[in-house]
Amino acid sequence: MNPEKDKYFIKRCFKLARRGIAKVSPNPLVGAVITKDDRMVSEGWHTKPGADHAEAMAIKKAGGNLKGATLYCNLEPCCHIKKKTPPCLPLVISSGIKRVVLSNGDPNPQVSGMSIKLMRKAGIEVIENILEKEGRELNRFFFKHIVEQKPWVTLKIAQTMDAKISKGKNTQTWITGKEAARYVHMLRATYDAILVGAGTIISDNPQLDVRHVKGRDPLKIIIDGQLSSNTEAHILKKGATWIFHDKTVADQKTALFNGAGTRLFPCACDDTGQIDLNNVLSVLGKSGINSLLVEGGHKVFSQFISHNLFDEIIVLQAPIFFGNGLPSAQFPNKIDLKFYESRQLGEDYYLNLRKKD
Repeated sequence: MNPEKDKYFIKRCFKLARRGIAKVSPNPLVGAVITKDDRMVSEGWHTKPGADHAEAMAIKKAGGNLKGATLYCNLEPCCHIKKKTPPCLPLVISSGIKRVVLSNGDPNPQVSGMSIKLMRKAGIEVIENILEKEGRELNRFFFKHIVEQKPWVTLKIAQTMDAKISKGKNTQTWITGKEAARYVHMLRATYDAILVGAGTIISDNPQLDVRHVKGRDPLKIIIDGQLSSNTEAHILKKGATWIFHDKTVADQKTALFNGAGTRLFPCACDDTGQIDLNNVLSVLGKSGINSLLVEGGHKVFSQFISHNLFDEIIVLQAPIFFGNGLPSAQFPNKIDLKFYESRQLGEDYYLNLRKKD
């Protein structure tokens, strides 16, 4: 046993797994490496739903004769059959592999340690929890969705040094520079869905796409209680858009939004008269949405924060001051945040905050 070697190959699994970002959801990001006699034999990664899982790809690429080999994988191999692909576990057990090194167990109740027990019962040595924290970070979207049946929620706030997101209500205001804008497009490409409020549609008429980078456009979500958005808005003309509105809105108004690619979701309101975001997140979770990027505006940010319905906040801060203007969000004292990471983006500053455990 060589702990440093195990860490080295698990890190390689992480790198392979990242090739599936924005491609495999709602499945997890998984990479696999097979070694034998101190040399790497093959490697694999999950490419898309319905395709071979990482372990299956690596075993098939190895071409047989894996007696005594070691399999490295960042997630416990699957053993359940309620999915598009056959379970990996029988293939692992029958391959001749005698040692399996894992970063994380699978939180899916249909797996949840069962594969580990069955491998050990078959005489395979299983080493667990190698770089476990890094593995959980890699698959934080998947873990949150599996455990809570709701997406991981990231609030992305572009603001000034004095925490303003625009010069006034319903006023379009550009704050951050080109490098930050490109980063936002890269970020969007890694999320299943992107959400804004009706105010953002009215003031900014955003496209909410990834046109500045190569990648997929996320599903667009609008919180629009009274269906006050412009029916000619950019995002209603490009790609799929879901609109969550007050269920009491008249039928003749909802009919105006029944265009191609648009789905309406009538919702109950909470005790403040706003669309119940818990209900929105439940609908998204049941629809297989693992991750949600919230891009504004002030009212939507404040509602997610006040109801404690977020997992992280990404702040893109420009080195400017507005003085007067619309604040980014209201932060109640009960919300306790911790610093996660920061860096420079051109002239702007990137800050990532997470809720404390």
